[in-house]
Amino acid sequence: MMPAEDTAVKQEHGEPAAALATELAAHAERLEHAWCAEVRARGLLTRLSPAELLREAAILLRVWTGFLTSGEEAAAKVQVHWLAERSVLVGRSVQEVLGALFAFSDVIRQHLRRQAPAGTGENADPLPFFERAAQQLVMQAAASCAAAHEELVRRRMDALVEAGVALAGEAGLDRVLQKIVDLAREILGARYAALGVLDDAGKLVR
Repeated sequence: MMPAEDTAVKQEHGEPAAALATELAAHAERLEHAWCAEVRARGLLTRLSPAELLREAAILLRVWTGFLTSGEEAAAKVQVHWLAERSVLVGRSVQEVLGALFAFSDVIRQHLRRQAPAGTGENADPLPFFERAAQQLVMQAAASCAAAHEELVRRRMDALVEAGVALAGEAGLDRVLQKIVDLAREILGARYAALGVLDDAGKLVR
């Protein structure tokens, strides 16, 4: 049986959420390009190339629509937590993640205002629902970013301790270096990792 709070969330979302998600999907390309321009204007995500930024826009829009259409609070939180954890793992600050979300919220808000016909009643206007959803999404993102950052710091500290134990307990240099590489790969969530050893002249020797 569905919990009462999840039922309430589903009822609150209902048709307004579905209609808004449909609207976002219908204008996805326009919204994504507008967000890229807005992010550049605000000086956010400056390390990303134009192509990478556009991919990030598509990811954010998928999170937004997934958040709207999930229908259950727990499922909606999964969408936001995934985004926050992913962002922290690639080295983005909480401020940068929230700044990107705020920028997308502003782009969507401007789009909805342009699309709303004159004299639209409150019941037909998606903006009030959007404002509530945007506030909820940003609040959940902030909490998830903080939790993900704390978890990353804890994992790094554990890895440093483990690396120290490895350095003290391993007799062979190759095994120590391999252990350090494995720990670094695990912390960063990378598929591959490599470590090079340079001699005094800066030449790669291992």
